Amino acid sequence: MRGQISRKLRKVIDLWRSTTHEGERQAARARGEALAKAAGMTFEEAAKSASVAASGGNPFVGFDDWMEAKEPGWKAARAAERKDREDARTARRAALIARFGSLAAVLEPCERERAILAAVARWRAACEPSHARWTHDLDGLSDG
Repeated sequence: MRGQISRKLRKVIDLWRSTTHEGERQAARARGEALAKAAGMTFEEAAKSASVAASGGNPFVGFDDWMEAKEPGWKAARAAERKDREDARTARRAALIARFGSLAAVLEPCERERAILAAVARWRAACEPSHARWTHDLDGLSDG
């Protein structure tokens, strides 16, 4: 590597990697090439440098880009899968709320859960301060 990668160039490269909009991707690439040239390197060298610096040793950094190059449309397919999963979760939440009338009713412990909570009450009381931040919602436990 001949030059140092700037914060601005790193942000442009991150945008180029993350966007799914082709026009935005092309614009980021063009701007990244200009910034890389000013730093005395090619865009590919700058992108590799940004990956190494940002990865922190994570072997999966850049995997999406690699797969997209290997199989065009891979990123769009993964995005569609994520959207389908989120739509299914949203539909399940809506169905549960419709069935029970409210979110509070959905989250209300059933008879079996109340029996378990009663059985572990003394141990739970001893541990409560360290677990007080945990909440329960339709997606499970959260420290939100």
